[in-house]
Amino acid sequence: MDEKYQVELSVLLESLEYCSDVESDGYYIVRGSNKIIAYGEDLSEEYLGEDAVWKFLQSNECIKLPTLHEIEDASPNWNRDITFKYIDEMINDTKQKKLLTKAYKSIFGNRILHAFPGSSKFCAELAKLGRMDEWNLFIKEKYEAHQLEFAKKWCKDNNVKIITEADI
Repeated sequence: MDEKYQVELSVLLESLEYCSDVESDGYYIVRGSNKIIAYGEDLSEEYLGEDAVWKFLQSNECIKLPTLHEIEDASPNWNRDITFKYIDEMINDTKQKKLLTKAYKSIFGNRILHAFPGSSKFCAELAKLGRMDEWNLFIKEKYEAHQLEFAKKWCKDNNVKIITEADI
């Protein structure tokens, strides 16, 4: 089946990184032309009335790219899992593993919720151990890979072809 839409990988990743979860906010691909429009910018100038904007956004003439919140909704435990993965993979010393695990969990005590990677207590312990640069690089690489994996799955699920600058 041919894809209805095409999107540049860089635009798709930008949408995942910066767009909010406001219902209309974000990037849209226009069917046929594959033009990328951003609500509040291109649409507000192109369509005068709010009803016309909503009608267009909800039509089958465009598809909204996923947002930061959609990637978070699709993987709600990613922050916790990646932090524990870092501790398991990068920390060899048993005492340091226990210290970092305790620091990470301590913000919410015995509750189910966990701190985000970069919680103040966890980062303070990393800084004491001289591992902040290592942590920042680890989290950046893992998150970029996570975004790409999510983007590819989203495109497959939504019949969207990913193109790169080399394809243009």
